[in-house]
Amino acid sequence: VNILESHKELQLDKTFTFPDDFTLLRFLQSEKYQIVPATGRLIRTLLWKHAMKIDELALNPPVILAEYRTSWRRKFLGFDRAGRPVIAVKLCEFISVLEKMKSQNVSIKDMIRCYAYDYAQLIQGFRHSFLQSGATVWKVTVCADMSGISFFSALKSLPYLLLLTKEIESHFPELAGHIYLLNSPGIVPKLWSKVKSKLDPVFVQKISIHTGVPTQELLQVMDINVIPKAWGGQNPIYITE
Repeated sequence: VNILESHKELQLDKTFTFPDDFTLLRFLQSEKYQIVPATGRLIRTLLWKHAMKIDELALNPPVILAEYRTSWRRKFLGFDRAGRPVIAVKLCEFISVLEKMKSQNVSIKDMIRCYAYDYAQLIQGFRHSFLQSGATVWKVTVCADMSGISFFSALKSLPYLLLLTKEIESHFPELAGHIYLLNSPGIVPKLWSKVKSKLDPVFVQKISIHTGVPTQELLQVMDINVIPKAWGGQNPIYITE
């Protein structure tokens, strides 16, 4: 708190609310409990949130939010063995959303606000759990199916996707647990080797790329009832629709 108070650029006034313990813990963990870099990251995030008007999202959701959510469906599968929510996504749907939004001249700022709105709601859920029970689970395990992605559409959307990912991961640290990229086309590892240097190294370490579905590896972190049948588990949720 003393370090935050020394930064005049935060414009500390009666409208400013100091981060709660939950937020401080997330940022400390994101920098391996090193106070100076964690504080620097937190300050950059507070300034970014003010510039993007993120705190106003609860009362004023992005205009394109409904279309964004309809176009890109995310499915809750259950919880992994560490108590983290497991989310399944179809990346080809997300790329389609990016292409559609770009064709409609939707700005990257509007896309970030949609993405941030969903993240903010997730954080609120984790914060409520933290305050009620003291549980420090605040990460999500993500299983992203890459089937159906064409090389050219992925390449065309890559700059937009990188910018979006960089913005969100920089200012919402430690929300992503492990990210499994499943059924990836053969070109993906080569592309990944070229673009990962542009991303946060901590975020990069969380990602594993698989040309198929590593069912046995998934079973080490989640129950068979969480894994969809299409991926070798017993969860009836249909992923590839």
